[in-house]
Amino acid sequence: MKKVKKEKQQEKQQEKQLEKLQKEKQQQENREICLDLCAMSTTFVMSTTFVMFTTFVLFFKSIYMSIYVFGYGSLINKNELIKEIHKNKNIIPVLVKGLKRSFNVSSKGGKYKVLGVRNSSSSKAECNGVLVKVNKEELAELIEREKNYSIKPIKKDRLSFPYGKEVELKNEDQLFCFYPETLFKLTKTESERIPIRPNYLNICLEGAKALGEDFFNDFIETTQE
Repeated sequence: MKKVKKEKQQEKQQEKQLEKLQKEKQQQENREICLDLCAMSTTFVMSTTFVMFTTFVLFFKSIYMSIYVFGYGSLINKNELIKEIHKNKNIIPVLVKGLKRSFNVSSKGGKYKVLGVRNSSSSKAECNGVLVKVNKEELAELIEREKNYSIKPIKKDRLSFPYGKEVELKNEDQLFCFYPETLFKLTKTESERIPIRPNYLNICLEGAKALGEDFFNDFIETTQE
């Protein structure tokens, strides 16, 4: 009897120890879950804060950001510019480093050619034109006009102001240029046999002359046939 009783006591003790171990294990698991939840919560808060901060910065920049377009062809003619965006804009004559201008873009289904630009690593490469400040709606109108071109940003440190007028560009300001789409680029052979679009050259030359003798001379010098 004593032996049976002792065995039962041992069994109870073992059950208590097992129950204690299970309870401690459950407590440990609960602590780990709490730590994971805290970590997830902290990460979520930090992530949300970062997103909110980034959104605020972008919104803040969009309010104070100015958009400029570099015009190098018919848009240097102020009358042509007014015709396109229906406003009398203040235009700033500028020079852009590392840019070459030529009659290398097809127009009117390939019947004529107009001006386009391409980037160049040559230290002598430069192209003059005008800087025009636009809003988003006006930019959209110009993009619609320039269907044979794609709009790309230009770094502001490529600009110089050798023609007497200058504008102070802020860090958040954006500067864009229209580059010809690959589909509409002309080879040298194609360009040689296709004429310049009627009246297009006159529009460009009149615009260049209106910006002064130095600008006009640079326009002729930096434009390749």
